[in-house]
Amino acid sequence: MCARRRPKTPQVMLSASIGPGTDRSTGSFPRPRRRMTTLPQAILLVLVVVAPVFVLFAPSFIGQKLLLPLDVLALDGVYLSEVPPDRVAWWGSSVLADQVLEYEMNRRFVTDELRAGRVPLWNPYGYCGAPFANFHKYSPFMWPYYLFGTPRVLPWIQLLVAFTAGIGTYVYGRRGLGVGYYPALVAAAAFPLVGFFVLWRGFSLTYVAAWLPWLFLAIDATVRRPVGLAPVGLAVVTALVLVSGQIDVAGQALLASGVYAVGCSLLKERGKRPVRRLATVGLMLTAGWGVGFLLSAPYLLPLADYARTGARFQERAAGSEERPPIGLPALPALLLPDAYGTSREGSFYLLDGNQLEGPAAGYAGVVLVLFLAPLAFVVRERRKTAAVLLAIGILGLSWDLDVPGAVQLLRLPVLNLMSHNRFVFVSAFAWVALAALGFEQVLRRERLRLPWLLGAVAPFTFGVWCLHSMGHLPEPVGSKLGTTLVNGRALFGSVDSIRSIQESYVVAYARGALLCLAAVAGWVLVVSRFGTSRWLPTVLAVTTVAELLGFAIGVTPQSDPAMYYPEIEALTPLRGTPDRVLGLGCLPANLNERFRLREVRGYDGVDPARMIELLELCRDVRVPAERYGRVQVYSSPVRVDSVGTLACSPVLDMLAVRHIVVRGEPPAKAKPVTRGSGYWTGLNPRALPRAFVPERIETTKDDAETLRRLGDPGFDPRGVAFITTKSDWSGCVDALLGKRVSGRAEIESEDSGAVTVITRMETSGLMVLGDLFDDGWKATVNGQPMPILRVNHAIRGVVVPEGRSTVRFDYRPSSFVIGVGLAIAAAVALILWSAGIAGWRVGHRLFEILRAHASAAEVPGQNEPGPATAAR
Repeated sequence: MCARRRPKTPQVMLSASIGPGTDRSTGSFPRPRRRMTTLPQAILLVLVVVAPVFVLFAPSFIGQKLLLPLDVLALDGVYLSEVPPDRVAWWGSSVLADQVLEYEMNRRFVTDELRAGRVPLWNPYGYCGAPFANFHKYSPFMWPYYLFGTPRVLPWIQLLVAFTAGIGTYVYGRRGLGVGYYPALVAAAAFPLVGFFVLWRGFSLTYVAAWLPWLFLAIDATVRRPVGLAPVGLAVVTALVLVSGQIDVAGQALLASGVYAVGCSLLKERGKRPVRRLATVGLMLTAGWGVGFLLSAPYLLPLADYARTGARFQERAAGSEERPPIGLPALPALLLPDAYGTSREGSFYLLDGNQLEGPAAGYAGVVLVLFLAPLAFVVRERRKTAAVLLAIGILGLSWDLDVPGAVQLLRLPVLNLMSHNRFVFVSAFAWVALAALGFEQVLRRERLRLPWLLGAVAPFTFGVWCLHSMGHLPEPVGSKLGTTLVNGRALFGSVDSIRSIQESYVVAYARGALLCLAAVAGWVLVVSRFGTSRWLPTVLAVTTVAELLGFAIGVTPQSDPAMYYPEIEALTPLRGTPDRVLGLGCLPANLNERFRLREVRGYDGVDPARMIELLELCRDVRVPAERYGRVQVYSSPVRVDSVGTLACSPVLDMLAVRHIVVRGEPPAKAKPVTRGSGYWTGLNPRALPRAFVPERIETTKDDAETLRRLGDPGFDPRGVAFITTKSDWSGCVDALLGKRVSGRAEIESEDSGAVTVITRMETSGLMVLGDLFDDGWKATVNGQPMPILRVNHAIRGVVVPEGRSTVRFDYRPSSFVIGVGLAIAAAVALILWSAGIAGWRVGHRLFEILRAHASAAEVPGQNEPGPATAAR
């Protein structure tokens, strides 16, 4: 019986198929796609992704706990004075303090500002006011908090992050890697549970990492079909990456995406015109990334302006490395996150810094990395894709492992502004993607050849290292902790605590040995006849996810809601005062925002350099500066005078520090203004109001001279104000030099972005506002624009005329205005781009169909009646 011959496709239909969404290299009509996921499969996918989140944070979902390390508030010198022991459930979370001291305060501030109808651009509560530019206020993951205004939504935000990461990994596995449902399902379950998401949970770093699969997916689609809607998706995802969280992590994600784009462009089939196709792909990728940057301009441009004024930015630009490379010792922690201990109670972390900033954040599971990922190279057709992912994985580890060449590349200008120790999240995703390819091979149930058994060498070697380490614990955990305790220099209170630490190391190494045994067993099975067993994929999937979930359980602290910033009786009466406070040995920076108190200290990761230099003039040398927050725990010498009031440095007097907050009992001769909840406050009567008029103006030749004169113990902020002669607006004060000025000023009204001051001057002179100078502020005097001077190195002032005047300061940074304009233009361009592509597709297809019918009608005999028609 002869097979029926398929009719040939007319050439006109072949030409009609060439357009957006068609492979030009072959010119063939695209095959109809099967549904990527059925409804039952979609339900299972969602359950697999979100179920671990509910398991990990069940107490917070039902309201019994809050997903915050609030026990930080009970640490010595922080916030709480007396805490019942049963309220402190999880000690050792001091490395997570940013969630309590910075993130939660910023979330509350943004919520209040949005509800007041203002865009939060300036924060008046820290650093004597500072641009509110370094917080991810536009992140889509933050909007649930803004809508409900309560920390009880934090576990739901984590659910949203895991959902974004997991679903993105699944779609990338199906569309980008071309794997089946179950390999993509395992990858989707694994990625939200890797070490980066577990250790950094609650930080904005994970918000960026959650978009990484979508970024890779958009790049893959753009490379495949550059003339289409894929670059539009790339632009949107790029913008989401940039605005969602930590900007240096976003830069690392884009750097990895660039490497992936190059690899994909070189590996995809390019047809007869490879150069032309590569040029088209490169142009579309550049356009997608560029439009994404423009969409995020309202966030990026103000951040860039503020960062340039920051002390940390200047140090990094000069080559300072806060977290230098580690080298090969980092390798064990990449496979076993507790290999060098943890930052939690009952352990001792051996490496510099803490576990979050260490290589443990790159953990993706022993079974996944040492067994499933190498299987991606079994199938010859996918080795090129696997090689690209492997290169990205190695790049992510290159800083921690101190890989020659790569480290020098990451130290180049601009790149050296990033914290490359966090680059490991890229490698974790690369291992997960490779594992999806490897799991596809397992599902084939094909017995591998015996040489593939060499893959068991890596897990076997690491397992032997774990077994050896169980009997030979690393120092000082092995024996020197006890010696240190005898010498009185230990942080541990008893021999039992030392034994507990040693036991935690033994348990960690035993866990690593068992996991290595499982990986070795996997290699043995796939080269034996059991490699064709139906139960093997199920066992591997369960083992992989269970390993990651087992590490995640108990890592993230959840606290009693009663510990959520309770009232402090001594501070409640000061709420909303226009003057500033200073906490001595208590209330680290940003906690003052709980009571709407203005502070000279601050903590935002930028540290405005001029304000830091000003505060360094009167720092208490007994309280050293923190490297990552120069004035977070800042303190200045304060003395009690003969009448029981407090006396501060003249610099603090100039900055309107009127209230000193102290924890504990006041000295016998002190006269507290308020007391309660273990605190008392004292008054500094010499503090100037925030708006004042100095008696005279003097110029200095440079900033160094200004700082020297401000640091003089005899400096009188009431008597003199200094302006450097290099000031662009120095000409407007020439008439005031050498003249005595008389007048007074008073703040009439203010909010976060505007201050109105009323001056009553007997002579023309300089009105000084003791707030941080910034180019974004604009001033008017009686409705007329007036330049703002940088006075006393860091604060601002305006020349006012004789008589009564109204001085208004408005914060309108040009960077934000330009950024909004660029974002609107980019959004309009994207809409027009999308509409143009969609319209072109519809019009082109209709035109080709009409042309096909017309061509068919012109074929001789095409319209003549057939035999059956003639018979009728």
